[in-house]
Amino acid sequence: MDKHQHTRLYFLSICIGSIALVFAISRCSISFFDYSLQKLEFSFPESELRRSFYNAGDENRAVDSRDVVSQQILSVRSRNDTKKKKLNRRRTVEVGLSKARASIREAASSNRNATLFSVDLPNAQVYRNPSALSQSYLEMEKRFKVYVYEEGEPPLVHDGPCKSVYAVEGRFIMEMEKSRTKFRTYDPDQAHVYFLPFSVTWLVTYLYQYNYDAEPLRTFASDYVRLISSKHPFWNRTSGADHFMLACHDWGPLTSKANEDLFHKSIRVMCNANSSEGFNPAKDATLPEIKLYGGEVHPQLRLSKILMTSPRPHLAFFAGGVHGPVRPILLDHWKQRDPDMPVFEYLPNT
Repeated sequence: MDKHQHTRLYFLSICIGSIALVFAISRCSISFFDYSLQKLEFSFPESELRRSFYNAGDENRAVDSRDVVSQQILSVRSRNDTKKKKLNRRRTVEVGLSKARASIREAASSNRNATLFSVDLPNAQVYRNPSALSQSYLEMEKRFKVYVYEEGEPPLVHDGPCKSVYAVEGRFIMEMEKSRTKFRTYDPDQAHVYFLPFSVTWLVTYLYQYNYDAEPLRTFASDYVRLISSKHPFWNRTSGADHFMLACHDWGPLTSKANEDLFHKSIRVMCNANSSEGFNPAKDATLPEIKLYGGEVHPQLRLSKILMTSPRPHLAFFAGGVHGPVRPILLDHWKQRDPDMPVFEYLPNT
């Protein structure tokens, strides 16, 4: 496996890990089976198929329709078998989640020494429970599956920017759809979460008319949710609580307001994770912006153990132009005040 394949795997693991962690601790603990068991109750009155009537001239005759009956019974049984298989697959997912939760609880209560994680989890002492975190990540790597909706056409769906400050938005879509990632499943009944693969950045690029009216973006998002919820049963099953969207553009939160359930119940993976714009840490996940000049994750950015454990020269860093109400205050208090916190209005040329 070359460096670029390692890089893509590490990059995708970060994104999937964030989503999996939110899924594990969020409130979307609705059983997938209460609804299914109710809907799958079925009894077939075979006696009703034993005889059929038809008119022949002026005469009504009863005809033994055993062959027709047999075919219809086999057809019904086949449909029931398909439903049972789907139910078994969903039950397998639920059993797997139950085992994962049990293993995480066991790890959390074991109080293992933080030094045991010196290789796989550097600086373990900064976490509230490094054992639980480590086991949670291992369970995610082992079990977590994402179903990607296939509806929609590029460039608004199934595509995204890969060469800008919003590159993580496009890279995630590309990694999920183009690479052979182990996290993707093509069987929606085996999925833990469902991905809405539209790009907010491309919505802004192609739909926004530079008139400060974001309504076309909200209209598209609303129409997409309506499409997948009318075509598939998965959204309506949990009101979107096990679905997620990903956006790095500042208008990601605004676009998600197109649908009430998308905004309030779905998992929103956002680079713009401001509580003032509705970010909810109980269900949403944050994602860092990464600017990729060539469209690919550079090998130096991969999460190597050497990079993770190397000394960090700065506590914090910021660079950005003055706009909005917060940045002037930030620059006034911290610009060139502390060598451990380099804060710039614009990056120096050197």
